[in-house]
Amino acid sequence: MLPEPVLSGTTARYSDVLTATDLLIESTRTRFEQFLELKDRSVVDANGSATLTLNAKGTEARANADRSVSFLDTASGKQVGVLPTPDVGRVCRLSVR
Repeated sequence: MLPEPVLSGTTARYSDVLTATDLLIESTRTRFEQFLELKDRSVVDANGSATLTLNAKGTEARANADRSVSFLDTASGKQVGVLPTPDVGRVCRLSVR
């Protein structure tokens, strides 16, 4: 269960979804993007990585060769969503003081 978001323009910030980590959802004209913002190194120091669990009831997740993830409706088998390949350039913007 996510906490109540703080809205700013086209971005919703969910504070502390993981230890020292905020989830940001940004709405664009054609889609939305999600980011994990690590506030400090404590989450990585504690676990070696940061992992966010996604529960998508009624769907099956399938990993694709390009590292994206397709979500298929469990009843029909049709694709109902895609989590695109991570953008490493955006992921690596962690600045720790």
